Amino acid sequence: HFVLALLCFCAVQTGRKASFKVFLTSFIITAILSVFDELVQLFVVERGFQFFDILINLCGVLFGTIIGKATFRKSTS
Repeated sequence: HFVLALLCFCAVQTGRKASFKVFLTSFIITAILSVFDELVQLFVVERGFQFFDILINLCGVLFGTIIGKATFRKSTS
């Protein structure tokens, strides 16, 4: 989910400055997809829903958006 968050951040970013609104929007979009991914596993026979997996996914989402913001800031400076 790290790469997904990074790509989502780049897709949401429209201006020259990476704002908190962009950070929050990309985090929320990717976090929802992460939770949805775990919920889908409820319907797969050999897979199961794990709350810990959601936390790990959200860590990847957080780091992906942080790296996206830091990378975007460096490339526009």
